[in-house]
Amino acid sequence: MFSCTPACLPARLHVCLHVCMFACTSACLLARLHACMFSCTPACLPVRLHVCLHVCMFACTSACARVPLVYVKFGFAQGRSVVVVSHIIPGNCFVLRSSAASFAARLGPFSTPKILQGRSLFGRHILISYIFPTTRFSRQHSTIQFSMEISWSYKKAINTLNSLQTNASALEKQRRHGIDMTQMIPAVQDCLRRINVTQENLKRLNVIHIAGSKGKGSVAAFAESVLRNQGYKTGLFTSPHLIEVRERIRINGIPISQQQFAHNFQILCQDLDSSPPSEGMSQYPTYFKATFLLAMKVFLAEKVDVAIVEVGLGGLYDATNVIESPVVCGITHIGLEHTSILGDTLSKIAHQKCGILKQGIPSFVTPQEHETLVEFRRSKELRKPLCMHLVPSLSSTGDAITLGLSGEHQKVNAALAIQLTRTWQTWMLTKEYGLLERNPQPSQDILPEVILDPLSPAERDGLSTCRWPGRAQVLQRGDVIYLIDGAHTPESCAAMTEWLRSIASPKLETLQILMFNCTGDRNPSSLLSPILEKSQFDMAIFCPNVASLQVTRSDQMNFNISANATQRMQRRAREAYIQLSGSDDSNTKLFDCIEDSINYIASLASPDHPVEVTVTGSLHLVGGVLAVLGAEVT
Repeated sequence: MFSCTPACLPARLHVCLHVCMFACTSACLLARLHACMFSCTPACLPVRLHVCLHVCMFACTSACARVPLVYVKFGFAQGRSVVVVSHIIPGNCFVLRSSAASFAARLGPFSTPKILQGRSLFGRHILISYIFPTTRFSRQHSTIQFSMEISWSYKKAINTLNSLQTNASALEKQRRHGIDMTQMIPAVQDCLRRINVTQENLKRLNVIHIAGSKGKGSVAAFAESVLRNQGYKTGLFTSPHLIEVRERIRINGIPISQQQFAHNFQILCQDLDSSPPSEGMSQYPTYFKATFLLAMKVFLAEKVDVAIVEVGLGGLYDATNVIESPVVCGITHIGLEHTSILGDTLSKIAHQKCGILKQGIPSFVTPQEHETLVEFRRSKELRKPLCMHLVPSLSSTGDAITLGLSGEHQKVNAALAIQLTRTWQTWMLTKEYGLLERNPQPSQDILPEVILDPLSPAERDGLSTCRWPGRAQVLQRGDVIYLIDGAHTPESCAAMTEWLRSIASPKLETLQILMFNCTGDRNPSSLLSPILEKSQFDMAIFCPNVASLQVTRSDQMNFNISANATQRMQRRAREAYIQLSGSDDSNTKLFDCIEDSINYIASLASPDHPVEVTVTGSLHLVGGVLAVLGAEVT
């Protein structure tokens, strides 16, 4: 076909005809013919037309090569021919379809292109510059710069996020030598500056900020459901996730899609790449900080009416405490947790939780131990919130309601959620907080106690339709029923046993199995003790929070815990179980992963011998079980 091109035509028309004919025949061409096409290019054409032709042919043959060409454009800057090509192959790598030699064959004696600039770590663009002779007969050179703009896949985004985890050895070193918690907030503030999010932006999110040792996720879920049922557009940030990271960021109760997560996280990383950190600050945030920053960007982009934000760890130095002007704050029950970081007494831990209190902002708390309430009162005097009131259980209203989350303890969480949402609504409607009716006969004499009015129909709907995976959840797979609760403090384990008793199976022949694990510096005995006081099991299985030894979701990879530490915890938990239950080794099993545990349990079950499995001790364990069982991200 090319031999039919009239040689007398001007170069521009020649090239146009050349390209048009190529486009017409590209459907039947093989990708390997691409390099051969350059032998047909007239030698007299200037380099920019060679480049245009090269890109056009690349576009035509990309379909034949089954390699997606995402984006193509070309231009000229500073005397250089600039070609911008987005060319993605599996794994988010890039290649040049034609070899450097075939390109150089028409442009002059040049063997290998010179790479002037490489790729950035997290940015959206990969820049590679090539130098070729300007003409076949000249020793002058032109630079052709390829800027690869990659649209990240969800897996790519998660792998990049995982690279921000602190590995187990580094984390252990930090624990031995102490962690400088005072640098946490400045680090997040610096990241906010670099991604162009101001305090004024955060103020527009109308944040409800929630801290606590147990129940804060449930309170956040209740609050979100109540406000959503009243017509508000909600944003919800919680941690940890169970199956996929995107569960941490929800719009109107629904986790953002994989595409939304990948797109927004890519933009976040680009913003961090394009703005250097302040002196003494890290280039990139840690895993949790990155998810929090991403949530704020998503909520701002979605223009939510309210952002319900759950604290990650503690409160005073938590990344979420960068929010300077929430609308209202809540603190759930305080228990002994993360003692190596937060302190080894209720008073010390309560002090950390009260770090979210802001001057002039109302705060509400659930019923607490006397030691905790004393610290609350001291923190109130120190931080000067508008108020700090205790909220009684929902039972005090006299309302008969079936909550969406099972367990008597959820009535306490639901009550706090109702008080937080009512305070939030009052502020949003009037820009005033109003006066609170106090209980003249409080249950304690340390903090004032509010009186809860009866629930409105919208509030009842919000509480009854609330769903929160991994908490008091029941799943059935064949002849096996899984009773799943992510209880991970002594108090929450005690509350879980009450839930277990309320749904106890009447079938005497049912095999009762406990699947347990705990993480961090938690004492397995303190968690198992309240469980075994009121529940009996025929067998106990101990396994790490590893879904499978074959294929593990990128979302569930955890580099914070070493394999040796995991095995030590399994052995400690097993020994604690044997001691507390009075059983022997024959009634316990150790497995290397959750999948092996699930397969073993399935082998024990039959229609005549059903099995009930209580899964508890760690939200990470719960997430792994849900993933192996094929539960959906909801």
